[in-house]
Amino acid sequence: MSLKGQVLCSLFVVLVMSVFAAGCGGDGNADSGNGGDEDIVRIPCDSDDDCADYGMMCSVVGFCIEAGGDYNSDGDWEEEVEIEVDMGNPEERRMTCPATLEFGMVLLGDSKTLPVSLENIGTEDILINTIQFSSEEESLKLSDLPTFPYTFRAGTSMTFNVTYNPEEPGDERATINIVSNAYREDETLCQGKVNISSEYSGDSSLVVYPANLTFGNVGMDDPAMEQPVLFCNIGTGNKVITFSGVRITGSDADQFSYRFTGTEPSYNSPHFIPPGEEPTGEEESAPANCSKFFVSYDPDEMTNYPDLHEGSLDLYNDADNIEGDSVNIPLVGSSDPNTIYVSPKTIDFKEVDINTTALKELTIQNQTGGPIEITDVRVSGMDCIEFAVVMPDTVQLPLQMAADEMIQDIGVTYTPDYEGLDEKCDFVLTAQRQCAPGDTCPEDVITTDMRGYGRVPNAKPVANVSRSAISLESVDLPIEDAAIGSRLYLYGRFSSDEEDGGVSRYKWELLPPETSSLSKVSPDDDYADISILPDVAGTYLLNLTVWDSEDAASEPKQVTVNVGGGVDAERIMIDMDFSGQSDMSVQLEWIAPNTLICSDATMSPMHICNLGDYGKPIVTKSTMSFQHDGNKETIMHSQAPEGTYKIKVTLLDNCGGLELGGWCLNPQESEVNVRIYIGEDVTPTYSRQTTLDGLFDSEEWTISKGSEGWSAPFP
Repeated sequence: MSLKGQVLCSLFVVLVMSVFAAGCGGDGNADSGNGGDEDIVRIPCDSDDDCADYGMMCSVVGFCIEAGGDYNSDGDWEEEVEIEVDMGNPEERRMTCPATLEFGMVLLGDSKTLPVSLENIGTEDILINTIQFSSEEESLKLSDLPTFPYTFRAGTSMTFNVTYNPEEPGDERATINIVSNAYREDETLCQGKVNISSEYSGDSSLVVYPANLTFGNVGMDDPAMEQPVLFCNIGTGNKVITFSGVRITGSDADQFSYRFTGTEPSYNSPHFIPPGEEPTGEEESAPANCSKFFVSYDPDEMTNYPDLHEGSLDLYNDADNIEGDSVNIPLVGSSDPNTIYVSPKTIDFKEVDINTTALKELTIQNQTGGPIEITDVRVSGMDCIEFAVVMPDTVQLPLQMAADEMIQDIGVTYTPDYEGLDEKCDFVLTAQRQCAPGDTCPEDVITTDMRGYGRVPNAKPVANVSRSAISLESVDLPIEDAAIGSRLYLYGRFSSDEEDGGVSRYKWELLPPETSSLSKVSPDDDYADISILPDVAGTYLLNLTVWDSEDAASEPKQVTVNVGGGVDAERIMIDMDFSGQSDMSVQLEWIAPNTLICSDATMSPMHICNLGDYGKPIVTKSTMSFQHDGNKETIMHSQAPEGTYKIKVTLLDNCGGLELGGWCLNPQESEVNVRIYIGEDVTPTYSRQTTLDGLFDSEEWTISKGSEGWSAPFP
């Protein structure tokens, strides 16, 4: 319950006992008719506990009587008892406490606790029956109170605590009541005010997704079209946005309606939204810092093209970043059987990396009831070079469309060339309807808003493996000097990331020979630097992958370690790189004499391939590796039996990422370089080049191994 508006109350001290002669006379005694030596009093009570010290019980009229006595209905005592009570001197029962308790400013979501110290400055004990707030308070709590009734000894002090946990901003007041038999004539003591104020920190900031709702063309006999709209608080601190009402306005407000899950915001029942992060992507459900409304368009009257039904969803709120007391979301829809439908109504590319191209496909439907001819599609607006209309070569303008026909072979692209927002550009479609000879045929012009945001691409981090803790020289060739039982140290600390403040996470993977007992690196997979202790001869493969603070992963860096035997003079390594965009694909294949292929499709997660030759395995986990590094791939084979092998490269994807309706809009060719290393050579023994200029275009070379080793590849 809020304490706003409560009047400032003073702490009052309630005397527990009603004393006829004490506290007002000069000497504290009154003549009772028995010589003035002692007082005859009626002791007030609420329960038998108040009379227990006198061996009495509480009567129904609130005074202590002797146990077993009773009270007549005429108001007289059936048996009146004289009690000798030493009331002491009330003026000697004095207590002090703070005049006020100032909490100051407490932020919502936080709490603050202050102590209240009482001191008995008199010469007599004080009986405290209770300590409580004068009214029920939800945001204030008392703690560390004694057990009541509490005897407050003369010359001592006591402390209890008050905790304030505000639920809404504003100034608050409260009063603490200390019910006791302390002397209360001095009203400057123990005033009991609790002065409090609270507020939110930071600023509230309202954003709306989407900024407007376009429903397209909806038939009067069709089901209502419904779209969601999010209202989100992306402010800082903990300041909420209060929504106090919602309505639909405008000339065609009756054509639209809304619903809200939960209690609809109103002045009597406001809705509060706490701050949080800005939502990203399509939100299936409203995040904690958002509220979702559903707006429906259900026309009951026809519009005549180009007329539209228009309205506004008005939401009343107190966000800091809006002008006035409401935010307004335009609503537009039509109900015209003679129209052309383009979807989506708003083309939003969102964030796209600079100098890369994103594609949005459009759906176009002829709803005019007759044939039309699309005569033009274009981008309109100033400084809209980043947007372009695309279509397959098979689609030519003018384009004929029958009634109710739908096409999806037209799209738009967005290629930002700088960081920032690109908007105020439109996709425009012009269509000519057919009509009777001699009539002027109507022309339809459909406009769709476009927008996008150019983003500086996040460069992937680079995994680097070094054999020195002070040198970043990368391990690029197999390590040959490792010995069984000798610990090998490898360092990933020189892995780098240019944009996001360095590498945030490391992951090492180990693939030892099948006869080895090793299963993982040491000390563990989360360290930048590791070591292994080879226990058998063979080839050990290690992969290092690193991540930056944006959780972008590097290409795996693979290191081959040959233990206990050095390099096989007949080992062969095939290295290939190719040109083209990052989403192009060229496959490198190593084909054994029995035509089994070591390629992407046959590689394990560690890029290991098993091939068979004449029924016997010829490639094992310890003799072959395969790694990816951008547009580069490498195969190594150290135990190939004699025979003729093939090296083959194939262009698997040449589209550069832009496809529309199964048609490639940006076909490319790729320059491929193949290098072959024999034995311990660190420079290519043989090199081959080719150009692949079409999908599935390939080039093949043969290379033979005989008793004297490997021959030159052919051709």
